[in-house]
Amino acid sequence: MQFELNNLKANFLQAIQQNLSSEAINSQDYDALIKEFSHFILENHVGSVLYVLDHSAQKYLFVSNNCEQVFGYSKTEILEGGLEFLWNAMHPDDCSLMRNGAMGNSYYEFVKLIPTEQLDRFTFTYNFRINTAKGNYISVLAQTKVLLRSMDKTPMITMGTLSDISDYKTDVNMSLKVTHYYPSTKKLKSTLLYVNTQSNIQLSRREIEILKLISKGAQNKRISEELDISIYTVRSHRRSILLKLECDNFKKATIKAKAVGLI
Repeated sequence: MQFELNNLKANFLQAIQQNLSSEAINSQDYDALIKEFSHFILENHVGSVLYVLDHSAQKYLFVSNNCEQVFGYSKTEILEGGLEFLWNAMHPDDCSLMRNGAMGNSYYEFVKLIPTEQLDRFTFTYNFRINTAKGNYISVLAQTKVLLRSMDKTPMITMGTLSDISDYKTDVNMSLKVTHYYPSTKKLKSTLLYVNTQSNIQLSRREIEILKLISKGAQNKRISEELDISIYTVRSHRRSILLKLECDNFKKATIKAKAVGLI
C-alpha cells in the first residue's frame, strides 16, 4: 500500500509541474498542495479514484491509474477530455443539478463563505450517476476538498476521491454535505447543504419572511419594524428557524433553505 501511495504522490507532483502554470501558484502554496494531497490519500481508501482538478482550465491535473478499473475509461481519456468528459458521461439529470441547479449553487456559495485559513478543514461529499464505458450507470460517491480559490473565492484547484457505491445506493436521490473539522476538539460536524427530494422541513409563513430578510442582511431592529412585531418575537423566530433547519448560524441556514426551495 505504501508503495502505491508513494507512486500517487510522485505522479501528482509531476502532473502539477506539467499542467499548472508557475504564475497561478507560488512556492508556498505549492508546498501546501503537496502536503494536503499526501494527508488526503492516506486518509482515503486506495481503491477510490483519486483526482486533482483545475477548475479555471476545466481539466484534470491528476487522475489515479485505477480509473479504468472503476469507470472503464482510461486515464488518458479523462486527462485529455477534461471536466467536459465527466459532464458528458454523467446522467443528464444529475449533470443539470450540478452545473446549473441548486446543488451546484449551494456548493459554490458555501465555499465563498469559508475563511481562507480554514479552507483545509472542510470536506464536501456528494453523489451522482455516471455512464461507464460498458454503457451502464453506476452511483458514485465523491469527496472533495478545495485546495485553492480564485480571486472571486470560487474553487480553483480541488482534489478528491470517486468511489463506486452502486452496491448499496439503490435510489437516485442526490445530496450535498459539508463536514467541518475542528482542530481544537478534534471533532467533525456535518451539515446537509442540498437534497433533491421533497423537503420535510416546515417553516411558518412568518419564519420564511424573517429568513428572507436575514438573507438580505437585515438585523433584528429592521425586521421588527418592517414586519411590525417585537424584537423579542423576532429573536424567538430566529431560534426556531435555526432549530428546524438544524444549523448553527444563518449563513448555513440561508444556503440550506435555498437548496430545498424554502426561500
